[in-house]
Amino acid sequence: MTSLAISLGPNSLLQLGVSLSDIALIVNYGKKFGNFLRASSNDDDLLRSINENPEAVLKRRGLIEKARMESKWSRMEFIYEGEKIDNAEKGFKDEQNLTTFSWFMVAIVSALDLCLSKDRLSALLNIVLSKVLERESEIEESLRILLPTNIESWRSVGKVRRMNLLISRTYSQTRQKLVQGEAIPQLNLAEFQEMVSFLVWLMKGESNTFKALSVDTSAVAAALRTAGIMLRTEGQRGYETEPYVEYRDESDPVDIGLAKHHPSEYKDPLRLQRGNRRIVQQVSYPHRRPFAMIQSIPASRDTLNKMEYLWELGSRAAASFWLVGEAESPYTTKSEVFYRLEGLEPCHSRFPPDLCLLADHAFPVASEGILMALEKLIEGLTTERIQWLNQYTGLEYLTSGDSKVPSRRREDMDPWLQYQALVFGFYYRLLEPLVAFDLVEEDTYFQGLWGYGSTTFLAMCAQFGQTLRKKDPLSRPHVLYMLASMYSGRQKTFVPGSRHGMLGIIGSISVVSMPLLRRVDTPEEVCRFIIADLPVIDFAPESDGELFATTGTGIEFDQQPVKPSDIIAHGPAKKWSLHAKMGVSFEGGENGIVMAARCSGRLVGWFNPLAADVTFLSTAYLKNEVFFEENKDFTVRGFEIRDEDWQNGRVPRPIEENSDNVFGVVHSCGCPALRYAAAGVFGGVGEEVVISTGNLEMAFGRVEAQVTGIIIG
Repeated sequence: MTSLAISLGPNSLLQLGVSLSDIALIVNYGKKFGNFLRASSNDDDLLRSINENPEAVLKRRGLIEKARMESKWSRMEFIYEGEKIDNAEKGFKDEQNLTTFSWFMVAIVSALDLCLSKDRLSALLNIVLSKVLERESEIEESLRILLPTNIESWRSVGKVRRMNLLISRTYSQTRQKLVQGEAIPQLNLAEFQEMVSFLVWLMKGESNTFKALSVDTSAVAAALRTAGIMLRTEGQRGYETEPYVEYRDESDPVDIGLAKHHPSEYKDPLRLQRGNRRIVQQVSYPHRRPFAMIQSIPASRDTLNKMEYLWELGSRAAASFWLVGEAESPYTTKSEVFYRLEGLEPCHSRFPPDLCLLADHAFPVASEGILMALEKLIEGLTTERIQWLNQYTGLEYLTSGDSKVPSRRREDMDPWLQYQALVFGFYYRLLEPLVAFDLVEEDTYFQGLWGYGSTTFLAMCAQFGQTLRKKDPLSRPHVLYMLASMYSGRQKTFVPGSRHGMLGIIGSISVVSMPLLRRVDTPEEVCRFIIADLPVIDFAPESDGELFATTGTGIEFDQQPVKPSDIIAHGPAKKWSLHAKMGVSFEGGENGIVMAARCSGRLVGWFNPLAADVTFLSTAYLKNEVFFEENKDFTVRGFEIRDEDWQNGRVPRPIEENSDNVFGVVHSCGCPALRYAAAGVFGGVGEEVVISTGNLEMAFGRVEAQVTGIIIG
């Protein structure tokens, strides 16, 4: 309890409306995987484990003024129960009691997140800390085990304090000023090594000037300065020992120091002289501008221009299609949400077989728009070059595990890169309508995957397209894997037959099923996703960030017959709300997501959200109901499930043996929360359910044929 008090300070999360049980969940999760609430305690644990103190790690004095950082970054934001929580709106200042070491590492990780994947960031910090402490061979293994938890805590603090937004803005502005590029590519080997040298110089304080050869080192330095680190990147020194980072542009003579950074890589950015190996790269790009990733590709201006053109053609081709969520009822423990492709763009022109084969590799259909785009791609190419392109874009090659760039020859790689742009443009546009961005700031940077010659994301697109082309079931987990790669740079590839019931992937950018954070009651919204750039503090995913639905409980049914009566449509009398919670928060619960339902603030129970999703996306939901003016007063003879029944904890349920009392009615007019809850509760226990959008007579006709069931009207 002491560590919790230290981490929270006197103005605890309770004042922000976070429940004690959720605080306990956050603390427990933070111990294992790291979060903002455990940052101070995790840093104490790290330093204690390697037998060091903060002053030994941050040797340069005056880099951080703790009071200044606490004042500059006093604001806290996070997502709780689907809403953004802002401590400034509550009128109090949080006190996390972060040390100068913690503040420094928060700024460092917030900056490096833009140019390094999680694995490479962890490797870089391991090297830096080992060098600063001059214990390279002694503590590297310990740091490899300990650092991931602390890095996640530092990352989380940066996001909660919104330091990451200012850092990304400064980083991108500095980089754009120097190289006129919006995208931020992953550091190559030379840049990686210079970044190590820069951070060691900054922390050890053995000299006061660092001459940066890399644009990204200069951009990181500028970003750290805006975050509150006391260093200078332009103008005159404020005092004699002020650390100064000087960027040396291409006009400066290169001195002997460059030899430490593999000069061949500056002359050869593709690293073709070093084994011609390819690497999947994280590329940061501005919100709503994924095509900016093209700028990170080392190719000629003509090739980049054509890549942008083909991205646009791919996007236009995708605009003719859309993905529709569906499921089979009734719900069972093996149920899943699936997607199918809709839209028809008939092909009126005749195209050569090689072109059709190329379309088959990555696209779900060989539409006119796709084939015409591919026709633009191969203009001027020889037959041999087209055949080469077919060979090296096929799924067999993309998933072969070959670690080399497909070719050393520019005449091969230019059309290959253009093909990538066309494919990526198609899938970013196809999946965009499934995504909501209302929990993302406009100046957020997302991460995609695109390295020169890398097949990682291209293979994901090809597998996705093949699944749709073969009309195999395309599951919600498969869609989540794609979205996490597109927006959070996740490199994990979907494997058919993986665990079902996935509802989200939590990371630096999180992708979660819409019903977990929004009250929705239509199939079109149930099958969508929300992107969040803030920590969602009431979710505790598994170690790889994956969130799964779990069995719901907490609802007790009354098996006693209820006297039937004539029921006329109306809405609920009381206010309903739903909140996605971890099942372990409830007695007998499991480590997965459940939906907790409240009626007028009173907890009535919890249920499996997958059961509700399946019900809404199946034939249980009546679409395009026919309305007749004369049936507006149609009545159903059965029993009504009222607000009081839910609150009392004894919900009536149809009894098939009693033919006079087999139909239950839940009136949810104007109340999406009740509609979703009723679908989850009754769908989850295998009840015959029909969800009406207004025509009670039609709904009754559907359920009447089944002898028993629940009408959600």
